[in-house]
Amino acid sequence: MRATNTAELDALKAIKRLVPQNEPIFSPDNTLSVRYAARHPLHPVHKDGIILYYARDYALAWQWLREQEAFARKDSLFAIWKSTDTQWMLAHKTTLAQEEAETSLVPVYENREWVLLHRGDALR
Repeated sequence: MRATNTAELDALKAIKRLVPQNEPIFSPDNTLSVRYAARHPLHPVHKDGIILYYARDYALAWQWLREQEAFARKDSLFAIWKSTDTQWMLAHKTTLAQEEAETSLVPVYENREWVLLHRGDALR
C-alpha cells in the first residue's frame, strides 16, 4: 500500500473501527494491507498457499485450494465468499463491478474505491 493511496487507508481505518478484532476479512483483491496495516485477520489469499502447506493445516489448505480453483473458473465472487466462514469482505469497486450485484447486501462502509460488506445471514 502506498502512502498516497488515501482511499485504501480510509478503508483500513473503517475496518479497525467497524469490524471486531477477531473477525477475519475476505478480500478477493488479496489486500494484504488488511493483515499488515490494519492488523486484522485476513482470510487466506493466493500468496498464503505455501504457508498453509508448511504449517500442515491441511483442512485450511484444501479450502484454500478449492477457492483458488473457483477463482480460476471465474465462479461468482459472492458464491466463493459464501463458501467461507468469513462474515466480512473488503473489495475494490472495480472487482465488484465485474460481478452481478448482490442486492441483499448493503455496504457497511464505502468510499470512492473500496467497499466493506458484512453478510450476516444475507447470503445463507
